[in-house]
Parts: sequence; C-alpha cells; structure tokens
Amino acid sequence: MKKNFSFIESFRCAFRGIVYIFKTERNFKFHVMFSLLVLLCSLIFNLSYIELSIILIMIVIVLVLEIINTIIENIMDFLCKDYNLNIKIILLKISNILKCSLVYQRQFYASRDKRLCQQ
Repeated sequence: MKKNFSFIESFRCAFRGIVYIFKTERNFKFHVMFSLLVLLCSLIFNLSYIELSIILIMIVIVLVLEIINTIIENIMDFLCKDYNLNIKIILLKISNILKCSLVYQRQFYASRDKRLCQQ
C-alpha cells in the first residue's frame, strides 16, 4: 500500500474508509441513523451547548467503538478462517464495551428526560 504524502489525500482516504464502513456494516448504519435522530431531538428540545457537546462526544465514542469492533472482527476473520471459541470470546468482550457505552448514553438521555418532565 502506498503511503499518503499529502495531508488532503490522508483525509480523502479516511473519508473513503468511513463511507466503506457505512456501506458494508449494518450496525454502523444503525448507529449513524440513531445518532442523527438524537441530534434532531436535541435541537427540538433546545439543549444547552454543554448538553449538546456531551451528546456529540458520546456519539463519536460509540461510532469509534463500532469502527474498532469492525476492524477487530475483520482481522480475526482474516487470521482464522475456521470457527474458534477464543476468537468468539474476544469479539463478545469487544461488543460488550460497545454495549456499555450505549447503556451509559441511554442513562444520560433518561436523566435528561426526567429533568425535562420536572420543569
């Protein structure tokens, strides 16, 4: 693989990678669609800049974790063509990290909803 010498070319390559993941990974599409829905709801509820910043940070964390999960799954598929229980356990642990971040995100939204209902 050729090294990218241009700063702009590096960004193009990264953008192509994100587009590829969006086209090929069902879960990534799911996360992006719900992230857009959350951002739309954030605008409707007129959140403060701090709350919106926290939501954006959590969205980025979830998307990055999903990309890391996809990368590790692809590496494991490449290294081991046959079924391997150890690889399955590794992938389950990685997916649990993603699930924990989603639960944390859900708890943040739930606490925000309670505060809105109390006003």
